[in-house]
Amino acid sequence: MAEVNDQQPDQPGYEEYLSWRIPEYEKHQRGFRWYLIGSIMAAVLAGLSIFTPNFLFDSPNYLFLIIIVLSAAILLLINVMAGEVDFTITSDGIEVGDKFYDYDELKNFCVLFKPREELKSLYFEFKSNFRPRLHIPLGDANPLEVREILLAFLNEDLDRTDESSIDYLSKMFKL
Repeated sequence: MAEVNDQQPDQPGYEEYLSWRIPEYEKHQRGFRWYLIGSIMAAVLAGLSIFTPNFLFDSPNYLFLIIIVLSAAILLLINVMAGEVDFTITSDGIEVGDKFYDYDELKNFCVLFKPREELKSLYFEFKSNFRPRLHIPLGDANPLEVREILLAFLNEDLDRTDESSIDYLSKMFKL
């Protein structure tokens, strides 16, 4: 649940405006069918890597096999081990768990709220082109309150009306 916090820590002028808990990684409800299809796909790719020769050498592509096994293990572990972290909007920047992003690093923000599509997200774009967009689920936070607070520090991206393609595909394939 989002909570307003006006406590001032050690630094003068520092203020925490809003805080809520977010999942460390998005958890998807995966059924037996998802795991069955994923296992079949992994087995087919593993078979291809063993029975298809490497383009450099005339031997099985063991590196591709290792990548397939590691990818499957990571997908399973993320779903099991993902916890929650605190997200906080402060007067100096935003905090995501133990990471702090100063407003000087951020280019703009966008609040997407579409209840019919079950979309309630906050996006931050970095000034650096090499950093990916930061996606924050809004959870129980009031989107209007979040927007009002952030407008004091950042520009709002009014052109963005939908979630990113990566987020959409991730949600669709439950990755």
